[in-house]
Amino acid sequence: MRSVEDIIEKKIKLLESVGEEFLEQVQKTQLKLYRELLEILGSLEISKGRIVLNTENLRITEDVLEELREMLFGSEYIEAVRSVASGMEKGKELSDEYFQKAFPDFSQSELADKIFENSKKNAVDLLAGATPETGFLQELKDEISLAVNSGASWQDTVDRLRLIAIGDETQEVDGKLLKYAKQVASDSIAISDRSYNSAIADELESEWFLFAGDVLPTSRQFCIERSWKYFHYKEVESWAELEWSGKNDATNKETIYSTLGGWRCQHSLIPVSIDTVPRDVIERNMANGNFTPSEFEKQELEL
Repeated sequence: MRSVEDIIEKKIKLLESVGEEFLEQVQKTQLKLYRELLEILGSLEISKGRIVLNTENLRITEDVLEELREMLFGSEYIEAVRSVASGMEKGKELSDEYFQKAFPDFSQSELADKIFENSKKNAVDLLAGATPETGFLQELKDEISLAVNSGASWQDTVDRLRLIAIGDETQEVDGKLLKYAKQVASDSIAISDRSYNSAIADELESEWFLFAGDVLPTSRQFCIERSWKYFHYKEVESWAELEWSGKNDATNKETIYSTLGGWRCQHSLIPVSIDTVPRDVIERNMANGNFTPSEFEKQELEL
């Protein structure tokens, strides 16, 4: 049987891997779409290195969006979106396993389940809905239309489409779909998990939390300072008054449990029982007035 620590570690690694695997597929999809664009551009009539404005080229332009739409939404990309949803469900299962082990009084919560399902549906809608088309495919189509209508240089058009589709050669600029997916996927997965944990914590009336998750290359100082440390809920809520780079504008003392470190934060805030909290953390919160132990807690914890 897995320990509480093993469950937490497994869940953190699962949520990180779900996002990483999805982004890998997005990169492959971008490249596939770019190659399709090159074939489309290769079918245009060119004269002296410039795209000719004629009826056939305009017809090809009109068909571009539908061709790209079929390739994006009929490809491995949609399977990758389904994998994100599946990963979120596995994360919830691990959360339930953790709560069952850490809190003997835990029982399934209809409200928390609905919060999770809504979060999962929102993630799928964002990744497979209108935005990838309007914010990515439409931009590619508009670029080709402009090139045909203006008789643009064929090579310049290829270069501009490359920047939109897969980014620049230095890899310092992401393709538009990858840029969108990086934020939406990581935020959707993390916020869904944290919102579920928060709903359960409310029902359990948890006072103590573990800021779970390793320090990543992209971690902000806010998260680095709190990684794998324990906090009282009043300390957590006080963070909403701080300012830091990347902070979610919607952060307040109620939403901090879900928004946590801000955009693309991959950490989790996990409710814990007081007997797992280090003594110095308890004493710190007794000293600052956040926590007053009951007589039972004083005896059990030898405070």
